[in-house]
Amino acid sequence: MNFNFDGFEFTGLIAPGSVVVIAVALLFPHVVRIGDPTVTIAVAIVVAYIVGHLVSAIGNLAELALQKMRPTGPASLSVGEWTGRYISHDQEPRLHSSVRVKLHRSDFSDEADAEERRTILKQMFLAVVASGHGQRVDTFNGLFNLSRGLAVSFFIAGILGVVSAHYQAVLWSALAIGLALFRAWKFRDAYSRELFQQFLLLEL
Repeated sequence: MNFNFDGFEFTGLIAPGSVVVIAVALLFPHVVRIGDPTVTIAVAIVVAYIVGHLVSAIGNLAELALQKMRPTGPASLSVGEWTGRYISHDQEPRLHSSVRVKLHRSDFSDEADAEERRTILKQMFLAVVASGHGQRVDTFNGLFNLSRGLAVSFFIAGILGVVSAHYQAVLWSALAIGLALFRAWKFRDAYSRELFQQFLLLEL
């Protein structure tokens, strides 16, 4: 079996899955059997990878629900609100006149709906990736996924703490959730700003 996981799999899947695996091992030690160290480590990595996929699925559903309750990110803002938050006023004309985003000029108005804004952002992302300058965008996106995954995995750890009556673990999990959500918000904002800036560099 090949264990050469790439960066996305580690940051988005294995790390959050490991939190749940470690929480189970610490809170329910009677269900964990330690055998040969090499085999145990290999099994733990595979289990963390599988659990990480489940955590990621929960994170996707949670984010969808949160977006409906309190929309965040550039797709939830009007086009006019992008200026000042992601681009400066002198950069605005370059964005509006971009030939890389093949939409009508009217789509850059404040009347553009959320679907039109998502299309603009997707075309911007594809243009940046195609140019070979998407590394920092991918990095911030990976860190956002990691933070979101950690928030979900510590939430699960908190539930396990309640079930096992380890309330100190619940308190630590709650603190970790708060920090992870704060980091997720920061990295989402950094991702959006980097996407706009890298895209505008293509227009120079």
